[in-house]
Amino acid sequence: MGMEDVLRIDKILDFCDVPQLFVARDAFDTLYLCLLYDDETVYRYTGIRISTRRLESFLAGKAAFAFTLSTA
Repeated sequence: MGMEDVLRIDKILDFCDVPQLFVARDAFDTLYLCLLYDDETVYRYTGIRISTRRLESFLAGKAAFAFTLSTA
């Protein structure tokens, strides 16, 4: 099953030829912060679940990306 079968993109945060960093949701409306980590032969992304509160803090610049990832 591919990512397109599991998550839908809500908001693209960084784009350079393809989405680099974006927010996505699954079928249960769980939020994920997703990051492109490989684009050599296919596009590969990794994602972590993130709460609405942490996502809002990150988007407002109140939480650093590393902090968001390490405490999600």
